[in-house]
Amino acid sequence: MGKIILSTILISTQLFLPTLQALTIPDSRFPIPDSRFPVPCSLFPIPF
Repeated sequence: MGKIILSTILISTQLFLPTLQALTIPDSRFPIPDSRFPVPCSLFPIPF
């Protein structure tokens, strides 16, 4: 059962990371999603 959960997490991560990278701001040191997506300022203390 644990192997199924682990493989699911790995697959989800592989699918999610390219999407996250596509939404990142190139000039930023931190991967911040596009301003089109609601992101709490407390998590990313960078002014939009």
